[in-house]
Amino acid sequence: MFNNTKIKILLAITISFLTVSLLSKEVFVADSPQINPLFLAKIKNAPSGFLALFRPQPSDKTDEVLGQIPQVTPPPGLLMKTVAKGVQAAEDPVTNKKYMTFEKGTKVEVRTYTYTENGEQKKITLIIPLEK
Repeated sequence: MFNNTKIKILLAITISFLTVSLLSKEVFVADSPQINPLFLAKIKNAPSGFLALFRPQPSDKTDEVLGQIPQVTPPPGLLMKTVAKGVQAAEDPVTNKKYMTFEKGTKVEVRTYTYTENGEQKKITLIIPLEK
């Protein structure tokens, strides 16, 4: 009565029905044959999201990095402008020195680059503010 082929066909139809009924709301837009672009984006980003689980997370060294920056009081009357969330900067028109202030709790990313100028190796450290 029931042989292997009939059981396999019945199992395939059941699995297909369950898959379509459960995933159709995610895959298609409003009961139409148009594929949901958010679903495609999720599928496209799934491998990188999975691999991110195994990448080491950067430690928060914001306070340590900001503590290494020389603490200088800007001259009075210098107008500080907001350049990023939690960061203000100004330039003294007389001395051309640049001053920055960081609000407490501002997260930063530090990148150090080495480059060659006139045959001499130089290092530059960039402090990039991140969203709070």
